[in-house]
Amino acid sequence: MADSSSLIPASVLLDLGDKIYEKQKNVVCEIVGIIKHLAFYGEHDKISTVINLLTLEFALSLQENLRKVSSRQS
Repeated sequence: MADSSSLIPASVLLDLGDKIYEKQKNVVCEIVGIIKHLAFYGEHDKISTVINLLTLEFALSLQENLRKVSSRQS
């Protein structure tokens, strides 16, 4: 599996956890672009890595603000 830090820049992940909704929204659009790029080139293992990263770091996070990010985007 690919290293998640090479797929999504740290600054993008940092802004994803930001309290300002507009920053989160822009970052989500950027992540969607990354996923579409990976899908176009058939990099399914890297897509799984990105999904696992987002699940572990945000959806299952103990920090309330990070969990809110994953619930808003649903």
